[in-house]
Amino acid sequence: MKEIYAGKEQVIMRATRLRKDGRYETRIHLGYGKDGKEAVKSFYATTAKESKKKAIEFVNEYNINNGKLSEIPFPNAIKRWLFETKHGSKKGTAFDRDEQVLNYQILPHAPKKQLKDVTTSDLQKILNKLSEKYSLSTLKKVKSLLKMFFEYAVNSRLIIYNPVPMLIIKKSDLYTTPVNPLEKDKEKIFSEEEMEKLKAAAKEKSPKTDYQNLFFIVMLNTGLRAGEALALDYADIDFKNKTINIHKNYVNHKKRDENGMAIGRISELTTTKTRASTCLLPINKTALETLILMKSYEPEGYTGPIIHNSEFERIAPRSFAKRFYSLLKSAGIKKCGLHTLRHTCGSIMYEAKNHNQLFVSNYLRHSSLASTNAYIHLNKINIEDLPEI
Repeated sequence: MKEIYAGKEQVIMRATRLRKDGRYETRIHLGYGKDGKEAVKSFYATTAKESKKKAIEFVNEYNINNGKLSEIPFPNAIKRWLFETKHGSKKGTAFDRDEQVLNYQILPHAPKKQLKDVTTSDLQKILNKLSEKYSLSTLKKVKSLLKMFFEYAVNSRLIIYNPVPMLIIKKSDLYTTPVNPLEKDKEKIFSEEEMEKLKAAAKEKSPKTDYQNLFFIVMLNTGLRAGEALALDYADIDFKNKTINIHKNYVNHKKRDENGMAIGRISELTTTKTRASTCLLPINKTALETLILMKSYEPEGYTGPIIHNSEFERIAPRSFAKRFYSLLKSAGIKKCGLHTLRHTCGSIMYEAKNHNQLFVSNYLRHSSLASTNAYIHLNKINIEDLPEI
């Protein structure tokens, strides 16, 4: 008999025997049940070799799924860690993002050696390869996921050495065209001309629910995140005191079974992105008047979702993004993400409030000033205003 350690219990592959019906059978001893009876799995084939092959494949798969993480291939170890440890401890969208980083950035370039044998050099090769194609933010996400996994492995005493701290993120040399530092930020926000085009297109009268394009004007004036916008009901608007009660988020993520396996997609209301995001947000005159106009299109007394379909149901985030892309196209503006509205709002506030970064940070509801830096871009640039030194 051959014993193979599988972490949870011993897996024993018994000798192959010839059955009376002419088939060969190889049994795998899995242990004993609560009743004390032996748990056995059999593999049949017309030849002894094929029967053993099936049994060995099962044992290898069993070890990968149940064996000690440090003694199985690194790709299988990090995938098991993600689903066994992280599933259920994160919001659905956050877990989806981690799974995507694992499947598309890490696993295709991961070394096949056992976890305990993985070195800094092995992981550095992954980052170096990715730097040829992906952005700096993606590389940071990859390093972050690797860091969490190896810290878990060290703290669980699966390995004694953490190879991640020595990793270096190398910037790609693909972008070598000289760029005016005063102009590059303009690509991240709408210009004054584009904002006027966007507002004009949003105000155009059209059938069905297209009047809801007006809400993109509200987002431009408030810096709302897309999920926050989709979660809003008219009941959340205090028209008298000119505030919006932001206390929920609407997201779309993979629907998963108890083991973390994807079984479809689901849209649902959740808590806000951070604790700082929940607030009564003051709004300006433009945002208030736009909301009043939008509500005039709704049935009298309606208090449901502001952004909805013809059946007054909340629409999915992807559908909302498509509405935005369609609006940009009709306005003759280059395609960009919904977050451009938030970046533009933050940048205009920064200039309007005499470069008061704390004001912008509080209004955009960031948890730290460091986050706000990414939302501040120069909108009005006058080269004649450069000081003489």
